[in-house]
Amino acid sequence: MLKRLRNQMLLLCLSMITIVMAVAFSIIYLDTYRTVINERDERLDAIEQHFNSPAAFVFEGSPRARRIRIQSPVVNFAQSFIMLADDAGELTYLYSYIDLPEEEYRNILQTIWTRENTQGMIEIENRLWQYRISERSILSVEGGLLFFGRSGEHTISFVDISESNQMLRNLLLTFIVVGLLALIVIFFLSLYISNRSIRPVEESLKRQKQFVSNASHELKTPLAIIAANTEALLANGEDTINSQKKWIGYIQQEIHGMGKLIGDMLYLAKTEDASAVSASVDFSYIAEHTATVMEALLFERNIALTLDIAPGIEIEGDLAKLTQLVRILMDNAAKYTEPQGEIWINLSRAKNNIVFIVKNTGKGISPKDLPHIFERFYRAAEDSNGTGLGLAIAKAIVEHMGGTISASSGDGVTVFEVWL
Repeated sequence: MLKRLRNQMLLLCLSMITIVMAVAFSIIYLDTYRTVINERDERLDAIEQHFNSPAAFVFEGSPRARRIRIQSPVVNFAQSFIMLADDAGELTYLYSYIDLPEEEYRNILQTIWTRENTQGMIEIENRLWQYRISERSILSVEGGLLFFGRSGEHTISFVDISESNQMLRNLLLTFIVVGLLALIVIFFLSLYISNRSIRPVEESLKRQKQFVSNASHELKTPLAIIAANTEALLANGEDTINSQKKWIGYIQQEIHGMGKLIGDMLYLAKTEDASAVSASVDFSYIAEHTATVMEALLFERNIALTLDIAPGIEIEGDLAKLTQLVRILMDNAAKYTEPQGEIWINLSRAKNNIVFIVKNTGKGISPKDLPHIFERFYRAAEDSNGTGLGLAIAKAIVEHMGGTISASSGDGVTVFEVWL
């Protein structure tokens, strides 16, 4: 399911980015293409307008297909040339910088004329040219000078478009290559982001499955014991209740354990889902009171208790949850402190934070277990005490209040540190 969700996110991301890139590249390319086409047309228009205006030309060469030398050109004729033709498509006059045989120009004109198109493209000497045919008029020819005005003549304007055409092809190729490379990079980036985005969901589902499995296991054992003791009671149905107190006691003990387990689970759920309670709580009193309650138990086990609690430390929070937090950490320290050991309780201020530290001597927490001790139902392999929910509840309380909790263990000392 998660892989399908990741693939759907990846496909959606790539599809949207591909569409955006395609639209952006298309807009840029079409705008550039329109600009290039407009420049070509403007240049053809300028050439035609120049030849359409009254101007003087000097003719050179044979009477047919004579070359024209413009005396005072006002248009840049580089990479362009002009042909004048009659109604029959015969070349009459020519103006060109290109050194081609006269017969070649006639062949070019015939090729264009047979197409019956007033504009188009033609390849000449491995270069691409755009041409346009327009009607012109010639007034007269006197003393080697040509004046426009008489009908029946045509002007064929040529403009070299090889470079601009190659530029458009290069631009299109660049867009394709850049687009493909960008999609490849975006694919792997999106894959990485998708995996990162799904990882919390995957971890949540994993924890949920583990929670259900652990809860089922924790409930299965006492239920089996209750069932076994119930069968023992039924097998001795004629005996009195007093004679079967042992079985009843076992049942009550397991029921009490199940009730505590279910209560911890409900408390954990309420702690995570409940809204924050804003009330002033005397944290110093909570720490001192909890330590006082535990002092008699620790004295019996010959465990020394050292308190360093700053007075009058108040915090905005939930009294019940803060009390539960302190009790969990102190109970945890008492549980794993061996006789002749020592427990230190410290509560102080650090600028705008409140720091609560519980330290105890003992065997300590192994490095492989240390990263998991705040997980629900987690217990070290050699630890059979409790349900593994206490530290998970403590972490939930601290995080619900916007604080942090950490644990460290080494040199026979275990430290739990809470910052609020």
